[in-house]
Amino acid sequence: MNDTENPADQSVPTADYFRALEKERTQALVAQDMDTAERLHAHDYQLITPAGKTFNREDYLAAIAAGPFYAKWEIGATDVRLSPTIAIVRYQARLEFPSGNAVTCWHTDSYELRDGQWQAVWSQATAMPQVTNTSMPQRTEEQRVLAAEDEYFAAEVSRDEPTLRTGR
Repeated sequence: MNDTENPADQSVPTADYFRALEKERTQALVAQDMDTAERLHAHDYQLITPAGKTFNREDYLAAIAAGPFYAKWEIGATDVRLSPTIAIVRYQARLEFPSGNAVTCWHTDSYELRDGQWQAVWSQATAMPQVTNTSMPQRTEEQRVLAAEDEYFAAEVSRDEPTLRTGR
């Protein structure tokens, strides 16, 4: 049994189960493991990025498949809230993109139990201020977040999908 299999004799999985499930989901996104990503994202999944843009499941997974999308996804200490059919996972993450841009954010994911399978239904990332060396000119926080945000939208996706463009 792997870390994200839910034992049949356990009515509500443990917090550690969801920590492992979130790691499996995020590493599948980094590795472009589309079978795992599709299994762990509900059909009505929605992502809200640090700048408030949204992706539905179809557009998000298409961008991941067209990647590389993420270069690295680091998960910090993770808090989990549980009920029999819903789990909420919250942690600080550092997302790195192939361009070298990175964003540190609070990441919150909502999972629901659907047909015996736990799936992510909502994800929201909220950018955290970055402490910088003040002796050198630095991008403003807004510029840094927007640069990282552009990485969400820079994947090679058809120009016929305007929801994947920032309009900047």
